[in-house]
Amino acid sequence: MATFNPLLNALEAIVNMMRHSRATLSALVLTSLSLVGGTAAFAADPPAAPAIVINGEIETNYTANLNNPFTNNNYLYAYNSKEGQFALNLAEIKISKAVTPTSRAGFTVKLIEGEVKNTLNSIDGDNVLEAYGTMLLPIGGKDVTFDAGQFETHVGYEVIEIGTSGFFSHSYLFSIPEPAYDAGVRAAYPVSSKLTISGYLYNRYNGRVDTGNTDLAPGFQLAFTPSGTTSIVLNGLTSRDNLGTTTTPLNREQSILNLIYSNQISPVTKLALEGVYRFGKDADTTKKDGNDYEMYGVSGYGTFSLKGGNIGLRAEYLTDSKGTFILGADPGGSNKKQNLGSVTLSYQPKMGLFPGVNTILEYRYDYSNEAVFAGKKSTDAGKKSESTITLGQVYAF
Repeated sequence: MATFNPLLNALEAIVNMMRHSRATLSALVLTSLSLVGGTAAFAADPPAAPAIVINGEIETNYTANLNNPFTNNNYLYAYNSKEGQFALNLAEIKISKAVTPTSRAGFTVKLIEGEVKNTLNSIDGDNVLEAYGTMLLPIGGKDVTFDAGQFETHVGYEVIEIGTSGFFSHSYLFSIPEPAYDAGVRAAYPVSSKLTISGYLYNRYNGRVDTGNTDLAPGFQLAFTPSGTTSIVLNGLTSRDNLGTTTTPLNREQSILNLIYSNQISPVTKLALEGVYRFGKDADTTKKDGNDYEMYGVSGYGTFSLKGGNIGLRAEYLTDSKGTFILGADPGGSNKKQNLGSVTLSYQPKMGLFPGVNTILEYRYDYSNEAVFAGKKSTDAGKKSESTITLGQVYAF
């Protein structure tokens, strides 16, 4: 047995060396993996681009006019203008992709149907409410949001969609002096965390294309948020729209200034105040540039959250220096000043009539200094006021 001792000693030495080498190799592998893991933690993959999002809403309503007007219409209402019938106010689908610092290109498309589309059909006649591309551009050390296409107007407190707002009907300020949507380009520059300045260049005052006219419509917005609960917004827009035809154009000035103050004074109470001043020229052909007109309007909003639901109160007043251009009536004589206003009370119960659907019950009182509201018969002289009751259902997805 002693003969084999040198060989056994050699084999033992080789095994020990292999064991030592394997331990060393294992230590090196573990160290490398830990270094790789540490490097991966500091150099993570960039965040994925925002996904394409599809959402929208459906608005239906029934509006009863207590005047029982022979016209079956509510005077100068924006969209729920039909009286005594169930109506599809709006069906909307929105497809969008947001922009972020790591994904700087996006888009938004809104397709609509219902009374909103029927009303806007008089302008452009299709189902497109919004369709624009968005770019986030680094300028001066800050990101500037740049949009090109067609979008809802920047002017006004109310928007076309009702959503979770406290009212189903729209104010006269929304439906008469303010535009609904525009086409062109816009850019928003964040001056600071509290102030954003936006510039706009549209094709016209309201709508997509101004046939027979190549004048552009510049606008602006100053949005100031002194605190997390308070905002002040000043909007402006001016244009020379064609109020005539393609063959006989009447390019007349249309301008508007709009100031909005809103304050969430408590978790359950929000107040807002809006002022509008619109001025310009009408389509009168007896004068070279038409007649001057001026329109002033103010509206106040209050929404209050209670245990059983939300209560909304809106009051407004609108006056036109000449009741022919925008209000569309001259009941008191040639170019007589006309006043128009409304008071609206709404209630949104916590639980709607149907699961997942927001129910709005609204009472609205409209008034004027002239008998512009229709009565039961066409031979009636008209009335100076009307009252409507609306039951609205809003489903958002």
